[in-house]
Amino acid sequence: MKKKVRTKRDEILYAAWGLFESQGYHATGINQIISESGVPKGSFYHYFPEGKEGLALEAIDAIGEGMIEGVRAACATRDDVVEGIVSLLQIIATKLDETEYRHGGPLTIVSLETATTNERINAACRSAYHGVQAELVKKLIQGGFTESDARDLSTTIVASLEGGILLSRAFHSTEPMEQTARQLHNLLSERRRSATIANN
Repeated sequence: MKKKVRTKRDEILYAAWGLFESQGYHATGINQIISESGVPKGSFYHYFPEGKEGLALEAIDAIGEGMIEGVRAACATRDDVVEGIVSLLQIIATKLDETEYRHGGPLTIVSLETATTNERINAACRSAYHGVQAELVKKLIQGGFTESDARDLSTTIVASLEGGILLSRAFHSTEPMEQTARQLHNLLSERRRSATIANN
């Protein structure tokens, strides 16, 4: 299969993605995005006539799709969904460490700083999180959880993941993510076991 060649538009999107992930929306300027992407300023406004906000909306959509693919890829590496979800946290912990805690939670900073300041961007963040939760629900049901449990647990997983990322970045340590992964493993395993017993 031929590797997809990135267009100038892609380069701008990925540059914005990385900057939003590492420093947030408000700290990221158009000139910095242009510099990181390596495209001319005219190209930026050609592809994103609404400026930084329009770019952010599309970048968040791309981030959401990337997060969903991350869930799918992690679960595909394990025979059991619980192990797959735990491996996702381990992958993110490794990324945090390798990037000196600059990267690992692509929506974490943006969703926090726009929660009460920019409804359009925050709505895009919510939509991205909903997409991740929907994928988790699907994987959990396939892995033997009830639909009701899967819906509740999808929220628990995302909340635990985001909290683990925040603490790991704050403490410059993967320990919070590792602790979160262990406790999620225990919670998910016990919840599925209890549901299995109740249904027999």
